[in-house]
Amino acid sequence: MIGESGFCALFGRACHVVGPEHAWMVPPQPCRSPEQLFTALQERLASVDAARASAANEALLRTFTQLLATLIGEGLTERLLASATTTAECAAGQQTHAQEQK
Repeated sequence: MIGESGFCALFGRACHVVGPEHAWMVPPQPCRSPEQLFTALQERLASVDAARASAANEALLRTFTQLLATLIGEGLTERLLASATTTAECAAGQQTHAQEQK
């Protein structure tokens, strides 16, 4: 819907908003692709203790969701997040099933 560059811009804005509380989480360079973004985020979250990582991740997700809702509306945001959650759960279930088959 908003494309990769729109996603990266929105994520960058969310990082900027949460930056004052979680400066260690702000990416050192602009997002080039969502895959790179998630890899870098995972590395940064793994570099701190679980409580800090959880608080920062929650703040980032909440801020990203609020920004997205402002951009496209709450109803559509809820549907997109529900769709993404369902897709992620299906992928995780398929991975678990594949591991069980080994």
